[in-house]
Amino acid sequence: MSRLLDFSSTTSLKLLSLTVWIGIVLPTAAIADQTLIMSLPYTVTTADNYDTLRLSVSHMTSPGRAITFSSDVHDIYLDLASDTLTWGTAGDVNTYGIWLASNYMYNITIDGGYFIHNPPVERRGPDVLLRSRAVRLGGRSHDITIKNTFFSIYGRNSQMIYSEGGEYNIRIENCIFDDHKESFTARDMWADAAMIAIWNQNSISEPDFEYHYFIQACSTVNSHWANLYLHGDGIVAEVADNYFIVDARNDFDSAGALYGSASQCYSVSIRGGNSGSRIKFHDNILRSGTDYAGGRGLFISGIDGISLHPDSSINIYNNDIFVHQGFDEEYTTLNGIIVRQGWSNIILKGNTIVCVGDTSQGLGNAYGKGPISGIRLTSGIGGERDLKIVGNTIKTYFTGNWTPNYSYGGDGMFAACIVFDEFAMNVPNVVVDSNWFESNDLGIRWGFGNGHGGNITARDNYFNSYNNEINYTFYLGDGWSATRHAYDNWIINPIMQGTASDTSIYISDYESDSLSIGFRVTLISSVYGVNGLPVPGASVWVT
Repeated sequence: MSRLLDFSSTTSLKLLSLTVWIGIVLPTAAIADQTLIMSLPYTVTTADNYDTLRLSVSHMTSPGRAITFSSDVHDIYLDLASDTLTWGTAGDVNTYGIWLASNYMYNITIDGGYFIHNPPVERRGPDVLLRSRAVRLGGRSHDITIKNTFFSIYGRNSQMIYSEGGEYNIRIENCIFDDHKESFTARDMWADAAMIAIWNQNSISEPDFEYHYFIQACSTVNSHWANLYLHGDGIVAEVADNYFIVDARNDFDSAGALYGSASQCYSVSIRGGNSGSRIKFHDNILRSGTDYAGGRGLFISGIDGISLHPDSSINIYNNDIFVHQGFDEEYTTLNGIIVRQGWSNIILKGNTIVCVGDTSQGLGNAYGKGPISGIRLTSGIGGERDLKIVGNTIKTYFTGNWTPNYSYGGDGMFAACIVFDEFAMNVPNVVVDSNWFESNDLGIRWGFGNGHGGNITARDNYFNSYNNEINYTFYLGDGWSATRHAYDNWIINPIMQGTASDTSIYISDYESDSLSIGFRVTLISSVYGVNGLPVPGASVWVT
């Protein structure tokens, strides 16, 4: 060791020289040379490895794809600074702006710039198919960062970022998305219509694998369908500190009749992955627009965390969700968070969820268009287990002179903080603790039109109601005609506020023999003798 510290020795000089050499040759993507992009389209090849790429002028245009990264390209820094790159001006279908889906690309950074999709005006109509993607990822590429970039896109079924899987260690940071897509073919085309579609992200065994995607500090200016779609069998992702707004709009018209639907539109969708996924979704702001059909919050379906632990589950925490149901001329439901079928190992903790049945601007009203649920829970496939709903603040309310219709035979109009709908009996390890439930209608509802819900214990929750008209703190059953079991439900140590009450209970007349709710209160008592000291072993009877 003393020899290594002796800088007068030949050995130590070589070690010092080696250290300096490493610091120069292995920085983050880029570096040895600077290359100016003189015209578009441009293909990045292995000859550009270790280079910084810049536009030769502040605004460049490409009729189709702007930049293609070839296979085996690595250590590239594309510095767009405050320049503008316009692509897709020819209005071609299936055009990609930046292609990052070639094989084995790594250590690539795209930093800054305005990335604008600008097809001809006649190609922007809702009935014209223009499926374009600003960025295409894939091809076993890894360690790619896209940051500080403004994206704008047009066209039916067009998207900002699209991936079919295989890549990993992808970071999207501090980007702004302005989605002008005003139509999509069908509401169930999740991967084909989401603004950012990340799907088929399967387990990866590479030694440097950390995650599939990390998305942070991004914001949405405009989006008419899902902002983000996460999907995969073993997906690992973190989504934090983002602002996502959705305002459902589908102007697609086929042969003079409305074909597309704007209902069931979520801000974020997390689906699939039944062999163990790890997702952290936290400190995000989700908002519903008011100009069109509004939208829902977070959709979770058919996904399995590895275990019920914050580092290995589907962990949804500290999010601020405010959703509003606009008017879309069809029966629909509003959910802050829905957890639907085929799930396990999910934590919903410390979220603030507000759901409002309201009026959209100038397009009519949404009164009576469907039920409102702060959190809606369904099962039905089998194998669902391990769900923690802890420490959330959930508020649901309607505005104006809105009269609930609790039966599914009507419009099913109600506003409930939490709904167990089509929720199988005896789902193990469901925890509903220490939440604040506030509504001018319902606190908890077990059972609705899709099915039953029961065997749920809710402990140490606050219930607040401020409606002096017809409302119920607890509601059991469908209230229509089909049998919906909802028994063995327990409310332990509830804290009642406002007009909420442990006697404010509705039990459906149609299935009252299969519905039950019980209350338990923990009493702590001590017995003191005449000397003022506790009496050990004393027996206390409480009736």
